[in-house]
Amino acid sequence: AQNLRFLQFGEGIVIKLTSNGGYTHFILCTFLRIDEKLTSPNIFYNNNIGIQVAEFLFLPNYAIGIAAASYVSRFLGANRSDIARAITYRILLGITYMGVLGIPLWFFGESIARWFSADNAVVYQAGLMFKVIALFQIFNGINIILRSALSEAGDTLIPTLFLIACAAGIMFPAAILLSQLIEPGLVGAWIGAFIYLVALSVMIIYRYQSNRWIVIFSLAQK
Repeated sequence: AQNLRFLQFGEGIVIKLTSNGGYTHFILCTFLRIDEKLTSPNIFYNNNIGIQVAEFLFLPNYAIGIAAASYVSRFLGANRSDIARAITYRILLGITYMGVLGIPLWFFGESIARWFSADNAVVYQAGLMFKVIALFQIFNGINIILRSALSEAGDTLIPTLFLIACAAGIMFPAAILLSQLIEPGLVGAWIGAFIYLVALSVMIIYRYQSNRWIVIFSLAQK
């Protein structure tokens, strides 16, 4: 239950979407559907290592996202949309935080993996996976913060449609294809998830800059 996030469309309509834990289920299911060689215990173990580390690093960004959402709600309620829109530094804070934590993942991924396993094959694949996660988490930070801010303003429908479209149109096809083209396949699947997150970040940033969320909040107050 803790891996689920609930997004509300207007009043009374709730759609349940997986949060970070969803990447786990997605990637594991992808492996099962693609090739028998991807169902080895090492694949599952490596992926779980990546998920555990990534979820630990994501936690402060949720706090930043909550702060940004509170900031937006407070100043929109005070009819100060100009101040409410000024959450850029919180986004930069999240990006900086995730970028700094990505440095040890990129350069010392194999050493980190040895905390979880002494198997050289597991350590090697996890080291490659951590390089992808080092980049992945920067864009995930952008999504966490901006989607939290938009949600607090009542703008949830379009961002969620963006998420669904990117997941179905980009993440699944890219992860399946790249897991076949890149060795090890686990890294290819994570690269596919990374491409999805970059595309989603671009869409969410565009939505934020459009100011539609300010209009939505204003209409909801009438």
